[in-house]
Amino acid sequence: MVIALLPVTVFVFVRPDEMPRSVVLPMQIFASVWYLTLSVILSFLFLRLPEKERGWPIYFIGLAVGAVPCFVVLWRWLRPLASK
Repeated sequence: MVIALLPVTVFVFVRPDEMPRSVVLPMQIFASVWYLTLSVILSFLFLRLPEKERGWPIYFIGLAVGAVPCFVVLWRWLRPLASK
């Protein structure tokens, strides 16, 4: 829950129409990288557990849903760089 709190806070309260783009974009990129990095690390550690709770694949569905806005932010950031 704590992992997702930073990105959700940034995506909800740091809005492009309310703040300068020079502030919004770095914060959204940081929140996206934060979420994706910690999700991958914690997923790897979780998969290494010898015994898992019943219904454990649902965690990965939740992680995938949370990763969608992160991928959108990173795609928008990297797309102009690819065209240069």
